[in-house]
Amino acid sequence: MYFIGVDIGGTKVSISLGNDEGEVIQKERLSTCSLKNPESGQEKILKGIHKCALQAGISIDQVDALGLAVPGPMSVKKGMILNPPNLPTWVDVPIRQFFQKHLNIPVFMQNDGDAGALAHLEFSCSNNINHLIFLTMSTGVGGGIIVDGKLVQGKNNTVGEVGHFVLDPKGPKCMCGQHGCF
Repeated sequence: MYFIGVDIGGTKVSISLGNDEGEVIQKERLSTCSLKNPESGQEKILKGIHKCALQAGISIDQVDALGLAVPGPMSVKKGMILNPPNLPTWVDVPIRQFFQKHLNIPVFMQNDGDAGALAHLEFSCSNNINHLIFLTMSTGVGGGIIVDGKLVQGKNNTVGEVGHFVLDPKGPKCMCGQHGCF
């Protein structure tokens, strides 16, 4: 079985083709700045997916599913990126629907911090992890929380999103509009 993972970050978009053993077979990287607007950006990611599969000698027809790790705020239920600070023109973008239509495979979507927590739970060397807090620190700061082996998301998919807690109200202005974010 083959899977494609796409992680849309504030600086880069990472595309990986892997198998059900958790092995990464091929990788592709794009600059987030190059995405520009949602229409051209999604097309650029789609081309990156095809390039990644082609370089690995895999047909898209052989890929079983796509996983999207996207910045918040987002809606798992609607399959939408809502209004991420690092992608200011990507407002209410039905990204899951776009990739389902163009790849004709199941597409799963999760907040990037939550996706990292789930990946750690699935591929950790230890089989007995039932509780964890996962923190991701890159262009921004995010997180995911696992309790009793299940992802905790809350009503708005924001549980674990630690990056926009205000530490210093007089601190520098963040892209989210607040001042002094973590």
